[in-house]
Amino acid sequence: MKRILYVIGILTGIILLGIVISLMFNNNTKDNYPDNRFISYDNGTVLDTKTGLMLAVHDNGSSATWQEAKEYCEQYSGGGYTDWRMPTVKELAGLYDENEPGYRPECAVYDWKVYLTNKIHLTGCSPWTSEDHGAEAECFLFDYGRPSLMFKSINFIMRALPIREGHIY
Repeated sequence: MKRILYVIGILTGIILLGIVISLMFNNNTKDNYPDNRFISYDNGTVLDTKTGLMLAVHDNGSSATWQEAKEYCEQYSGGGYTDWRMPTVKELAGLYDENEPGYRPECAVYDWKVYLTNKIHLTGCSPWTSEDHGAEAECFLFDYGRPSLMFKSINFIMRALPIREGHIY
């Protein structure tokens, strides 16, 4: 009887060790976004449960100067909310994930890809941010994963991506 209990104890330990190792490797896969980090709603919004921020599912869909992007974000009423704004560089940088497979935005001239969750769709790789520096402002390059300073009048690959303080439901 002692021998049976000993074998059962060892087998239980091996099984538990296997489960722990499996959980460790599943948490370190190339996908840094747990399946439930981004929650898509039917009202055209996505909630980032890590930051509590809500984003529009789509950018504005066309070229925009910094001023046009600012106005678009401030006038956006997606999901029935009216408190949308331009994102900060830090907020956009938190969405960038070089381990995502990436997708090619509609305006890509070369083989550009944007690297963020596929629950947010950008038609250009560079949303404007709220960081204003006189004649220039910052955008975030989702193809390279870094901010860039651009003249506010540039609009070719520039987009508006509204963001707001969300609520975790």
